[in-house]
Amino acid sequence: MSEPSLSCLLSPFLYLVAVHSLIVGLILMVRPKKLMALTDLAEINEPFFPVQGGMFHIIMSVGYALAAYDLQYFYSLIIFAVLVKLIAFCFLLLYYFLGQAKKIVLFSGIMDGVMGLVILYFYLSCPNL
Repeated sequence: MSEPSLSCLLSPFLYLVAVHSLIVGLILMVRPKKLMALTDLAEINEPFFPVQGGMFHIIMSVGYALAAYDLQYFYSLIIFAVLVKLIAFCFLLLYYFLGQAKKIVLFSGIMDGVMGLVILYFYLSCPNL
């Protein structure tokens, strides 16, 4: 594994994004009633799609962690992470304005957009990438 410069915060940030995605994935799969009630989303009786969404988040967390582990070897996963976060940002904002105007959807979209921009910023400011 190649060590990034101390001035490069991309690797630690990608690890944080990976942990965030893992936690979101597990929450989507388990859907604890008290936590889900805070989101103001309708109760879902058919578990397949929430579990599928949770598994997607867990799979993405592996990609973020791989990119964080070796920035140079997995540099394409960094670009992929930026694209995923910015596409999620666009989707969630469109869904908020055209579908369900729920605060959790807007908040999730904004957070994905911020994460995507921070990953891009750190990527562009890292030497040797």
